[in-house]
Amino acid sequence: FDPMERAFHNLAKERGLGREQLNSPDRKLVRTYGLRPDLLAMSNVWWSALAGDNCLVAAKGSPEAIAALCHLSADRVASVKVSVNAMATEGLRVLGVARASHAGDQLPDKQTGFDFEFMGLVGLADPLRPGVPDAVSDCRAAGIKVIMITGDYPATARAIAGEAGLDFEDVVTGEMLKTLDEAALSARVKTATVFARIMPEQKLAIVRA
Repeated sequence: FDPMERAFHNLAKERGLGREQLNSPDRKLVRTYGLRPDLLAMSNVWWSALAGDNCLVAAKGSPEAIAALCHLSADRVASVKVSVNAMATEGLRVLGVARASHAGDQLPDKQTGFDFEFMGLVGLADPLRPGVPDAVSDCRAAGIKVIMITGDYPATARAIAGEAGLDFEDVVTGEMLKTLDEAALSARVKTATVFARIMPEQKLAIVRA
């Protein structure tokens, strides 16, 4: 498991749900729906003897993607955004979580086919390695510009950049990059230090610029 998955498993153990329960004969993973560029969420579908004829569906992903899957009202989305920003400002990586129940053997082709219920937000701490601030300082002293490229929220990126000793006032988001042509991107990379909510293909474009 990657560190984020281990964190979820550790939380499950703290709540009394260990691997032996997850791997029991009464519980079987039926299908996984992976992340997509247009929907930054993933779902696992489980068969469980405790659920009768229904399957249990668990989803996690970016808060906005989970909110979309749950068809939250505009007021609820606004409330979630306030909570996300508060958590992100503390340097936490924020994920939304949701659940659904599905009857029958035929599963939908996409995650959007489930009737999800919003369960809340999870904040994960991903602290800097101890030597990062000194390394950034050494690079700056040597005339080397250090930039930060992350998929995290701008507020999370600002908090982490501040801990690393980077200039975090000017944050460029993935949505901003979509509006830039090649020349504008090249010019923006020369001035910006922190890039947040960046997709994998955008990281390559930044490096090439």
